[in-house]
Amino acid sequence: MNKSNFLVVVVTLFAAVLVFLSVPEPIAFRKFSAADFMQQLTPLLLVALLIERSLEVFLTTWRGEKSVMLEREVTKATADLATAPNDAARLSKLHDVKDELANYKSGTQQIAMPFALILGILISAIGIRAIGNLLDPNTFTSHPHQHAWFTVADVLLTGSLVGGGSDVVHSFITAFTNFLNPPKP
Repeated sequence: MNKSNFLVVVVTLFAAVLVFLSVPEPIAFRKFSAADFMQQLTPLLLVALLIERSLEVFLTTWRGEKSVMLEREVTKATADLATAPNDAARLSKLHDVKDELANYKSGTQQIAMPFALILGILISAIGIRAIGNLLDPNTFTSHPHQHAWFTVADVLLTGSLVGGGSDVVHSFITAFTNFLNPPKP
């Protein structure tokens, strides 16, 4: 069993035990329009944009110089190949430089994503959340533990949503508003 399958099984068993022990009530959402929904989730788009931009500033400062140098090498190798299109050595050099640039950019993305996720979760933990704002205020009156578990889930989901970037938030908002207001034939 690979790691992801094992993780799915563990989380599923954890959820089953949680439900069995606490018998949570169904969660009631308040009535809201597409405009209310947009008003509640627009700040998440702003937070996602701020996270993206701040990480871009730090990563460009940290890793931008080498990226620019590799892009210049790709441009130079492309120009060299244009002067002799059938030269296997020049074609190989172009492929090597493009691979190096792609690996470097991939490394940058592997650095950015965990930081974005951490920032998203921290911002959500201090109170900027997606789902809790959409609930009926009297939802958790009979099960206080359910409220605590819900808050943890809301923090993780919101943190993942805003940490995933503004495109993710925008796609989520668009899909939901299309669901609430389907196009008329």
